[in-house]
Amino acid sequence: MNTQKSAYKHLLALPRWQKRIIMLGADTVLLTLAVWISFAMRFGTWQPNLQDGQWLMIAAPLVTIPLFVTLGLYRAIVRFMGGEALLAVIQGITVSAVLLGTMALLFDWNGIPRSFYPIYWGTALFLVGSSRYLIRHHHQTSQYKNGHIRVAIYGAGQSGIQLAATLASMPEYRVAIFVDDNPALHKAVIHGVRVHAMEELPHLIATRHIQQVLLAMPSVSHQRRREIVESLDHLSVHVRTIPELSDLVSGERSIAELREIGIDELLGRSSVAPKADLLSQCITNKAVMVTGAGGSLAQNCVAKSCACNQLVWFYSSYRSSRSIKLSKNY
Repeated sequence: MNTQKSAYKHLLALPRWQKRIIMLGADTVLLTLAVWISFAMRFGTWQPNLQDGQWLMIAAPLVTIPLFVTLGLYRAIVRFMGGEALLAVIQGITVSAVLLGTMALLFDWNGIPRSFYPIYWGTALFLVGSSRYLIRHHHQTSQYKNGHIRVAIYGAGQSGIQLAATLASMPEYRVAIFVDDNPALHKAVIHGVRVHAMEELPHLIATRHIQQVLLAMPSVSHQRRREIVESLDHLSVHVRTIPELSDLVSGERSIAELREIGIDELLGRSSVAPKADLLSQCITNKAVMVTGAGGSLAQNCVAKSCACNQLVWFYSSYRSSRSIKLSKNY
């Protein structure tokens, strides 16, 4: 096991050009193998009589590899690749099957039935596509085993998809599930991650060991945001959000700048600034107990109290209380 981990880390550390050469060599073997498997499936024997089909075993990689290069498949980072890379594989193998059929007609190759080409298309697509998927899956699994933060993205729209793509390049995070209110998106798969309904979230947090829920709904109203946060407040999970839509449009913030949910966003009314002198009279040099300290509103109260150098007592009725770390000693 340690030898496998060492070999995997060594591969990750290789320069990009060496990784591309390895992928080129692997694809050459897989495409040649796809031709042989296609003949074996077509004739129902593992020792098929190839006749002129042996030329296809040579032509398949010679035709398909340049197509993959043209479509940019080898520019993609395999462990982070998404739907664009899969589309490149489908396009390349489709054109490859057409070109191989055309070559067989032009050169009058014998012993190649017409049914070979759809079998080759499916076989090559499976071998090349699954090789990318296995590498990506192994990378994600190794991240999870190394104790990375598993998150759920609430919002499977464009913002959620962009956030997932951003987090894929951040080794400390792993997107476990999407959650969305739109029933039409339920059970859909985005970047290999399934979309679930809100009602499933409490169960999924426990079974998938989710540590954070990230709200990716920059245009949602404060009222709806408050309802979502309140529905999550009894769960032992940290809730964060992406910046407001106005900040994203203006370019002042990026979608990767996750932040805590402000208390102003959770109020059902316009916020009223506290009177500093009145607040100071109430809590200065006094011990303050905050009930329900694991909730989002209570955390803001705790932070403001600690800002006045106060001793704060925490109380939470949650079965699994969250630890709250503040900059002040208490």
